[in-house]
Amino acid sequence: MTRSTNDSDDTGTMKKTFPIGDVLTVATGRMVAERGFDAVYELLEFLFGFKPFTHYIPRMVKICLPHLRAQIPQIDVVDQEVARLDRDNQEIESRQLSRSEKIVAFQELAHAWRRDIAEKIGDELTISIMPDPIAPQDPVEALTEMREDRSVIVVLRDENKKNEAP
Repeated sequence: MTRSTNDSDDTGTMKKTFPIGDVLTVATGRMVAERGFDAVYELLEFLFGFKPFTHYIPRMVKICLPHLRAQIPQIDVVDQEVARLDRDNQEIESRQLSRSEKIVAFQELAHAWRRDIAEKIGDELTISIMPDPIAPQDPVEALTEMREDRSVIVVLRDENKKNEAP
């Protein structure tokens, strides 16, 4: 669970404290947050000031990554540990385990990795909002951006003909 803080820098920038796993999930692209995607949504909502739609998340992460990574102490250590996590994930994936056994193994690995990082940089991080957050993206623009390989056709219905088939 996150907690608000009254911290602010010289400019009065709002800050909020998040569990280390929440921040690392967005900063590294590895799902290590105990709360899963709820953590991603909450952190991005705080950073940008609006609730993200699922299809906005990749764009929002790309935009906030430099800002977020700059606030993580010892980011070089985190990057090295991500390489270890990826190797351990591959090792689990290569085992002859059932799908449910792999899920349990991945969860245990994420927990241990999160604990190791917390020992090095702390259980929580206080994050500041984006200095220039973006406005919510137009849904058609977002779809076009996501599917550059395909045409997007927008169909507008005539409100006077609500019961007619298109």
